[in-house]
Amino acid sequence: MLHYITKQALQTEEAYAYLILQHLAKVLTVFSDDARIQNNELSLSGGGEKSTFYASFGYLDQEGSVAPSNSQYERFTLRLNSNHKITKAITFGNNIGYTRTSSVGIDPNSEWGAPLNRAINMAPLTPVVETDPSRLNAPPFTDQPVVRDVYGRPYGISQNVFSEILNPVAALAVAQSKGWSDKIVGNAFAEIEPTTGLRLRSNIGVDLSFWGDQSFSPVYYLSGTFNNTLNDYTRNANRGMFWLWENTASYNRSFGLHNFTALIGTSA
Repeated sequence: MLHYITKQALQTEEAYAYLILQHLAKVLTVFSDDARIQNNELSLSGGGEKSTFYASFGYLDQEGSVAPSNSQYERFTLRLNSNHKITKAITFGNNIGYTRTSSVGIDPNSEWGAPLNRAINMAPLTPVVETDPSRLNAPPFTDQPVVRDVYGRPYGISQNVFSEILNPVAALAVAQSKGWSDKIVGNAFAEIEPTTGLRLRSNIGVDLSFWGDQSFSPVYYLSGTFNNTLNDYTRNANRGMFWLWENTASYNRSFGLHNFTALIGTSA
């Protein structure tokens, strides 16, 4: 839907078509036709008669198709499993996994605040980058900290549409936030078989997580409603840990055609 302008307000059909194309081009500025994904996996395994191991490494890097500079996801994973026969009666093993994620995200489906909806609803006559000297020599470009591109050119500001309908490229330029997480999940066990049929096993597992986010908001002016007069920086950090310790004793024995099994244990 075109805002505050009709075909009758334009001089020719060609000008009207040109306006539509300009509006479409504005919508396409928030998209990328080169949103790349790379996913790499490497695994190793080996061992001998008494020990075996398995290790894997993974790396994922993904760009978003909407505003790729503000929608990125990166993940690194590491996993190590091993099993060792210390003696004929003693076995030891472990499983450890580590995941590191880093993400920059946007909300692509918000009714008004998303880049796509802002691009669609932005006034068609408002350019992505303002180049009109008459506009550049008048407020708010002369008295407000308007957002500029890498070449120092100010982004366009609508004179007709306000509220959440902002220049989507300018809004993305001041959106600086990042989330991260580190997660370690592991367990280790030891098993002893002091005599035939009797097994004593102890297993301990842990789930340790660290996560948080940080954001920076510079001084900017996007509209009379959306502006910031002070630099803001926010950082949040959290952590959590869960653990489980299990101890069991089992006994198994066969008597002719009969089989006897007993199990006792504790869990904390």
